[in-house]
Amino acid sequence: MILADIAKHISGELIGNESTHISGINDIASATDKQLTFVLEKKYISTAKQSKASAFITFQHIEGLSNQIVVSSPKKALSQTILLFKDKILSSLKNPDNTVASSAQIAQNVSLGENCSIGNNTIISNFVSIGNHCVIGNNTIINPNVTIYDNTIIGDNVIIHSGVVIGTDGFGYFLDGKVWSKVPHVGYVKIENDVEIGANTCIDRGCIGLTHIMKGCKLDNLVHIAHNTIIDPHVAIAAQVGITGSTRIGTRVMIGGQAGIDAAYIGANAIITAKAGVTKNIKDNEMVSGFPAWTHQKELKKEAYLRKKFRSDL
Repeated sequence: MILADIAKHISGELIGNESTHISGINDIASATDKQLTFVLEKKYISTAKQSKASAFITFQHIEGLSNQIVVSSPKKALSQTILLFKDKILSSLKNPDNTVASSAQIAQNVSLGENCSIGNNTIISNFVSIGNHCVIGNNTIINPNVTIYDNTIIGDNVIIHSGVVIGTDGFGYFLDGKVWSKVPHVGYVKIENDVEIGANTCIDRGCIGLTHIMKGCKLDNLVHIAHNTIIDPHVAIAAQVGITGSTRIGTRVMIGGQAGIDAAYIGANAIITAKAGVTKNIKDNEMVSGFPAWTHQKELKKEAYLRKKFRSDL
C-alpha cells in the first residue's frame, strides 16, 4: 500500500513522498523501514525523530520528519489505519506449532485454544482459559481461574497466580462527536522467563506491537499494566500499582504500592515510593515520592515544612 492511499483513507494532509510503499504499522519505538507509525501527542516528537519508520501519522506538522500524514484526530486516524492492516497483523502473530509436551499437566476443565504450544513440565490448573496461538514455555505454573488471550507468549519458569488476565484490550478510545469510539488492539503480550505475577493482576495487549515483561520481573497482586508498556529485567512492583500505556521501566526498578505512572520513562535502579504519582521521566538511580512525584529528599522537606507550619497555626 502506498502512502497516498492511506492519507486518502484517513482524510489526512500528506507531506512528503506520496508513492512511499508501506508494508505495515508498528509502535513508535519498534517501527522499522517500510513501516508507518504514529505521533499522537507532543511528548512523542523526540522519539519520532529517532524512529526508523518510513512515515508518520501526526497531530501536527513536525520539522525533521520526512513523510507525514497530518490529521485533526490522531486517535481516530490510528483506529482507521489499524483496521486497514488488521488482517495482516493478526496473520503474522499466528503460532504455526500446536505441540503440547507429554510431561505437561493440564487439568481436564482447561479451555485451550487452537495452535497453542505448551512446554515440558508446565502445570495448568482448573478453569484456566487460554486463547488461540499462545506459546507457554517449560516449567511454568498457571494457577486456577487465569485467563490468557490470543497470541500471548509466556516463557520458562513463570508463575501466574489465580485471577490474572493477560492480553485484554487496552483502555483506548477517542471522542467521535459526542460518543466514545474504540481503538482496535491487535498487538500481543510477551512475558519472559522467571517472571511471577500476583493474583488478579491485569496486563493489556499492545495496541500495535507488544506489551513486554522481561526476565525476572516480580508483580504483586492487583497490578495493572497498560498497553505497550515495556518493563526491563528484574523490576519489582508492589500491589495496586497502575501503569498507563507506553510506559518504559528500566532494569531493577522498585515501585511501591498504589503508585501511578503516566507514560513516563523510568531509569534503571530508580525507586518509586508508595502512592507516588509519576507524571515525568525519572533518571537512573533516582528515588521519587509524592504527587506529582519529585525527588524523595524534596518531598521530605516539603512535608516537614507543612507539618511545622500546620503546628504553628494551631
